[in-house]
Amino acid sequence: MKGKTYTDLHKEAELRLNPDTIEMKNLSDEEVRSLAHELQVHRIELEMQNEELHKAQVQVEALLRKYSDLYNFAPVGYFTTNEKGLILETNLRGASMLGIERSLLGKKYLTAVKEDQDTYYLHRRKCLETGNRERCELRIAINGGGQFFALLESIAVQDAGDNISRIRTLVTDITERKLAEDKKEGLARFPEENPNPVMRVFVDGKILYSNMASMVLLAHWGSRTTGKLPNDYIKIVSNVLHSGLNQVVEAECDSCVFALTFAPIKKMDYVNIYGLDITERKQAVKALQQSEMQYRTLVEAIPDIIYKVDENGFFTFLNNSVRTLGYKPEELIGSHFSTIVHPDDVKLFNSFMSVLDHYPSKVTCDNDIFSFYDERKNRGRDTKNQKLRLVPKVSVKSKSNIHEPNESKTIFCEITVTGFYCDKADDKGSRFHGMLGIITDITDKMKMQVEMVRADKLALIGEMAANLSHEINNPINGIMNCAQLIMDESKKNTRLYKFSKIIIAESKRIATLTKSLLNSSRRAVGQKSHLQIYETIYHSLRLMMIQLKKDNIIVKFNISKDTPDIYGSFQELQQVFLNLVQNARYALNEKYPGKDMDKILEVSCNKISISDNQYVRIIFHDHGIGIPDNLLNKTTTPFFTTKPITKGTGLGLSISQRIVYNHDGKMVVESVYGKFTKIIIDLPVKNLKERNSDESKNSDNR
Repeated sequence: MKGKTYTDLHKEAELRLNPDTIEMKNLSDEEVRSLAHELQVHRIELEMQNEELHKAQVQVEALLRKYSDLYNFAPVGYFTTNEKGLILETNLRGASMLGIERSLLGKKYLTAVKEDQDTYYLHRRKCLETGNRERCELRIAINGGGQFFALLESIAVQDAGDNISRIRTLVTDITERKLAEDKKEGLARFPEENPNPVMRVFVDGKILYSNMASMVLLAHWGSRTTGKLPNDYIKIVSNVLHSGLNQVVEAECDSCVFALTFAPIKKMDYVNIYGLDITERKQAVKALQQSEMQYRTLVEAIPDIIYKVDENGFFTFLNNSVRTLGYKPEELIGSHFSTIVHPDDVKLFNSFMSVLDHYPSKVTCDNDIFSFYDERKNRGRDTKNQKLRLVPKVSVKSKSNIHEPNESKTIFCEITVTGFYCDKADDKGSRFHGMLGIITDITDKMKMQVEMVRADKLALIGEMAANLSHEINNPINGIMNCAQLIMDESKKNTRLYKFSKIIIAESKRIATLTKSLLNSSRRAVGQKSHLQIYETIYHSLRLMMIQLKKDNIIVKFNISKDTPDIYGSFQELQQVFLNLVQNARYALNEKYPGKDMDKILEVSCNKISISDNQYVRIIFHDHGIGIPDNLLNKTTTPFFTTKPITKGTGLGLSISQRIVYNHDGKMVVESVYGKFTKIIIDLPVKNLKERNSDESKNSDNR
């Protein structure tokens, strides 16, 4: 009820005013002041009481809302009816059970189905007569047709006139429970009609009952209807009776397999055994396992990396081939694809794996990390591929001071990707679910392509050198002879003598360049023999030692005593080592023009193992000026040099790499500009059979 306004309360107060009230004019000033003070105190007291009442009203309203929510949104139905079952009030769940909106429940009855109407009548009557909480189970009719099994818990309550004429009922839907009970009762009533074995066994294993379908098992066990179970099954009976829990075991019978459920009967000393023929299921599982094994064997045996990522680009599957990158599959599962992408290729791959234009708000990862190709952009679901570099996991180095080459830190790969979809539950097409793809290592292929290009260049150089060699050398020899005659007939320290000397020096430079061109374009066929690598390196350094000491270069020579001998050409390898020492000398003099404690050239040699093959690793490590990063990949290109034109032809490292390659070895250049340069050469240790094969090839070439 809405409260009265202040004006209404004031008028009512005036009407209730006692007519015998003393008039104000008959009161003294002191009495008036006293009365005014009391009125003010009374007014403040009334205001305080009003505030307390307001707070209490707010709390009551909050509690009312809370209990109203609990009432309306309860998982069971609450009904208030009269003695005839007319619905006076219900919650939302109750209205939902009856299939009627709550606002339309006026003059509606809580009605049981025809067969259960007497039960409901007696339930209401007993509830009103006893005043106790009463329970019953019956079927309630649903508006528009249908019914459900319900558990009714009712209690009579008084109305506003203290008359017990109302009933509050809690209704719980027990349809599922009743159906389960009916199913169980049906199985119990008709065990003989059950196509699966059903048995009842006493605690000692004695068979109390078995249906016809159990005869196959009993015959296999060599038992009878009134016999006993095998000892293994008697133990299971004892265990389930002790634990009170069901236990399922598989039993093979001739060509069939049964799943036997041992179900203990509470407070009884026997167990029911329910059998289910699972032969087809076992065969299907076995076939599935074989298929899965074949699939896994195929996937794991493929040398390429097979991967699967979700719609945001995080790995969900990787085969064992990912170990070639130094990772275990479980290490990358849950990681983003960008974990293994070379930083310099992120933007390249970003342009390839573009996010759908219609979904600009889709976030796959950080802005500086590529996002994945969403094939909703192309309903043809075309497969895409891209070449890029991957970065393997940094492996734990050995305690040796030998560094792995830079090329081992980057792998050139071809990435293939195609999207896969799953059907939506609402049958409105398919939802993009992620991507499948293959990562193929094309590092060797790229190297072969580079080698082919380089071979083509060298072939062109050789052809040019062969054609121009005689045309250049003949006039150069003439020029040198004439200049020598002029120099012989001139006095020293004259201009003519100096010019003649310059002509001879430059002519020799041209002749040397022509010879280098021919050497770089021809495959070296020097005589190979049993070679002690220590002597070869030491002899090369001894030839340069006077110049190195003159330049104040500190040489550190460290060759392991167990370094094995190799099979190669002494002259060719010495040419390589002399060229590397010359390059180191130039780099150190550029950085340290004078004497310095860091003006060091380190030469080391150790035995290593690569893919179970023995190699000798030779390292020339100078602390010189280094090579800029953007020029590092060009160091072995013919005619490319970081030296001034007067100090280098650009053919030294190119020829050195060719010689190492002809020895079935590998040469790698590492450098940090301003700090160091390191040349790493790996030469194979060959056995007698391999040497004979090489000798045969050399003889064929000759």
